[in-house]
Amino acid sequence: MMTYNVYGHLGYELYPRGFAISRVGKWINTSVNHNQHHHYSKGNYGLYFLWWDRWMGTLRTDYGARFEEVTSRKAHPESVSEK
Repeated sequence: MMTYNVYGHLGYELYPRGFAISRVGKWINTSVNHNQHHHYSKGNYGLYFLWWDRWMGTLRTDYGARFEEVTSRKAHPESVSEK
């Protein structure tokens, strides 16, 4: 639980682009979803999975689009080490 809690609060998404709309990914909680929970404070019921948020209507309708936007970003040049 501690590891997944840290992941949820990283402010960085570890899952790859397209994960949130995949068969498995649409049921797994992500850092993007958890950060939306903190930003919009409507509610968040899941730690590992999204089914409670889906059933209770607390999963934001823009979650999928936001996940794709975040995971499509290029790394900042200063964060990539030169070889």
